[in-house]
Amino acid sequence: MHFFSMTAIAGVMVAVSTAAFADSWRAKPVLESRSPMLCRQADVSKLFFAFAEMGGDLSVKAGEGDPFLVPVSADGSVARTISIPVGQKTFTVDLTGNARGRDLQVYNRDYACLFKLQPLS
Repeated sequence: MHFFSMTAIAGVMVAVSTAAFADSWRAKPVLESRSPMLCRQADVSKLFFAFAEMGGDLSVKAGEGDPFLVPVSADGSVARTISIPVGQKTFTVDLTGNARGRDLQVYNRDYACLFKLQPLS
């Protein structure tokens, strides 16, 4: 019984330490210059993304939205359609790029707006 309880405690400690040491960062969207003029009207000045890589998943929280998980490929790439809040509206965008390299972007197909997600230090 003592062995079982020590094994259970060790398992909990590993799980807690893995979550505590997840690779996390924040990023802000920066409009790519090749986007149409209409995209400049989108006020993303208060929008930030919070990311945390946890094994094979990337936790994503956009603005005040709820966090969700996006699968990360073995090479670090991600590709998922997500919804993000911008002001009073919610937009559907494609989140693509490489999570491990922190090289991500979001693209809105409806307006052809492309935003690079610039990591914050």
